Amino acid sequence: MDTKGASNENRDEKKKDEDLNKYSKIAITVAIGLFVFSFVAPILLTQWSIIDLSPYGGIGDAMGGIMNPFIAASGVITTFLAFLMQVRANEQQRVLFNRQIKEERERFQQELNVQQKQDKEAAVEQRFYEMLRLHKENVSEISFEVRPINEVPYEIVGRKVFVEMLKELKVIYAIVKNYFPEQDKNFHVDLAYSYFFQGIGPQDSGDTYTYSTSPSSDNYSKAVKAIIQINIIHNNRGSQSGGLQGIEVHTGNRIKDLPDCRLGYGHSSQLGYYYRHLFQTVKYVANQDEGLLTYEEKRSFLRTLRAQLSNEEQAMLFINSKSKFGKKWNSDENRFLTDYRMIHNLSNHLLPYDFDLAEEFQLDQKPMYMKEKGREDDYLFDFEENQRRSN
Repeated sequence: MDTKGASNENRDEKKKDEDLNKYSKIAITVAIGLFVFSFVAPILLTQWSIIDLSPYGGIGDAMGGIMNPFIAASGVITTFLAFLMQVRANEQQRVLFNRQIKEERERFQQELNVQQKQDKEAAVEQRFYEMLRLHKENVSEISFEVRPINEVPYEIVGRKVFVEMLKELKVIYAIVKNYFPEQDKNFHVDLAYSYFFQGIGPQDSGDTYTYSTSPSSDNYSKAVKAIIQINIIHNNRGSQSGGLQGIEVHTGNRIKDLPDCRLGYGHSSQLGYYYRHLFQTVKYVANQDEGLLTYEEKRSFLRTLRAQLSNEEQAMLFINSKSKFGKKWNSDENRFLTDYRMIHNLSNHLLPYDFDLAEEFQLDQKPMYMKEKGREDDYLFDFEENQRRSN
């Protein structure tokens, strides 16, 4: 209900009642005065009147004729006062009735708004869990070919795939870092993730790679050839002529072992829809109107989603967000990784060797990220809380 409007209405009604009381008192006083005066009027008008009334009738006629006008006037005043009071009572009834109608309408509207909000919340929740179900299906459908030493290659599916993919990405990143030492980290991440996500070029039907194009950068060509050479080494690991020789040379002594997979084969066909759907799920929750879902409620939904991500998935998500392919994950507009803690369980040992989360997110400068109400320990990463407890 409009509090200001109700206050003004009450003030007007109070003023009307005060005016009516004032005029009623005056009218009642006049009526009583006339009624009382009617009893003394015959004496006053017969004994002290300048007109001699004795010849004009008997005493009764004289008294009646003298008193009746004053009594009649008093009756008229009281009758008008009663009429005025009835009009005021009717007006008050009308005001009260209109107020009740208004209150009922507002109460109904409030109940309708609550019901609509509950329906929208239920719709959001239903869609979120449907998107979560699709995410689980996406994960279960991802596959990866594993090639152990002296064993028949086999395929793994589901969440275990991200463990091997992360190993592959780290090796490719070390190769790029080794062949482009003069470039900055953004360049290294973009190129390494491009090799990992899109592949390094044409492949034949066998176990080795062919490279038919002539890139403008000699280092680019060397980096691609390094990946091809490492794949050849990988395929010969079980033979006397192969082994692990040469890997350290190409990775700048950062990687001394290989994952059980072929490098630079490309994973866009599987990871493309995985990341698109994951991004849309987070965006759907984060962009809900604050009047429908509070920040804390959004965090609760996304905490449920993050619980479905393994630590390796969160590491892959972070590297994706640092590359040109996933800049929108933590842009000025979205801030999904920081404000909504989508990589909360991440730690440095899962990342390429020269990444440090404290440096990447400037944790020593106590950056200002959104926090849940009443939670001073709402850290960006869970290792921060562990460090605080140990100190």
